[in-house]
Amino acid sequence: MNDFEKRKEHLARAAAMLQKKKEEDAIAEQRYYDRITTGTPWLVFRIGVIFCLLLNVLITIDYFVDGPTSNLPVGTYEFDRPLYGKTNTIVWVGDDIFTPYYKDFVSVDYASFQLTQSYLFNKAKYISFIGHTMGEPERFKAYERISIFDSFPLAQLLLMIPFLVWMLKRKSPFFNFMRMACLFLIFPGAVIILVFLL
Repeated sequence: MNDFEKRKEHLARAAAMLQKKKEEDAIAEQRYYDRITTGTPWLVFRIGVIFCLLLNVLITIDYFVDGPTSNLPVGTYEFDRPLYGKTNTIVWVGDDIFTPYYKDFVSVDYASFQLTQSYLFNKAKYISFIGHTMGEPERFKAYERISIFDSFPLAQLLLMIPFLVWMLKRKSPFFNFMRMACLFLIFPGAVIILVFLL
């Protein structure tokens, strides 16, 4: 047997070993995929998906449907408006903070302040007030700062990710990454949102 035949035989053995390794990896990957998409792990994931969808529906309803509105007499709220500032004004109503746009807060009727609650969770949603700008008096709104109302539709989009992962499950590294992101980031985040709303 000459060197060429020896090399050919060696390459054939290496190719067979590589093919066997690929087959073993494919079998192990299929077992892992089957394990994470069936049984208890997948049941837990589906429960999280349903929870996120329900919460998404509730906070979307709460965003679009207003609850009771009450007048805020002068003295029941505080505000800070820098004279020449180009930032939002800060209005405190109890522990809730609202940030009206500074141009809307130029000439304000301080007796016109109203606080609107959310429909389902009865949280402070936004304040409204009458401002005198260039034309007729106009009622302006300012949503509560750092809330699901202020960040619409970001919370809704994030809460839709688990549903999309569930619907578009594929045997791929991206699916595994998104599944883990849902388990460790989005599901706990949804629970935190619910705790702040209750």
